[in-house]
Amino acid sequence: TLSFFSGGENGDLFFEYSDINFNGTIHHYDGVDLNAVPLPPDTQFSFYSNEFNGNHYFVAFDINFNSSLYEYNGVTAVPVSLPANLEFNFYVTTYNDDMYISLFDNTTFDSYLYQYDGVNFFEVPTPAGLTFNNFIADFNGLMYLSYFDNATFDNQFFVYDGTTLNLVSG
Repeated sequence: TLSFFSGGENGDLFFEYSDINFNGTIHHYDGVDLNAVPLPPDTQFSFYSNEFNGNHYFVAFDINFNSSLYEYNGVTAVPVSLPANLEFNFYVTTYNDDMYISLFDNTTFDSYLYQYDGVNFFEVPTPAGLTFNNFIADFNGLMYLSYFDNATFDNQFFVYDGTTLNLVSG
């Protein structure tokens, strides 16, 4: 049964279908055909994330509720190999032709911002004592970001130019 519209871009739409036990699958509609996106066994579709470099990305959970980021080229869906001990947290934005995502550390429970060029991940340096919180805006060619201080429970406002992260206010 069709559960809900999950997202889409550039003429591609993605829908979640669920069976009677609420096991979800993702289906891709390209304007002509509606086909199930092939997922590994014991994997549940969660939500559509974004399009990047002609591929579509979505999140799925395994039977232990660990989240994985999948890349779908219109035919096959493959898990994106993330850095060790990290899970996909959320899509942030596309900036300077790279995708930025938040990854969650399973050991420290902190979130980090990573740059992804379609092949490799590069960690955006996180200021000491802070964890990545949220994307605010892409304004005048700069990315504005929020970092959270776990000790004081304050958010701090940073600007990132693709190379350097600078504090705006804390």
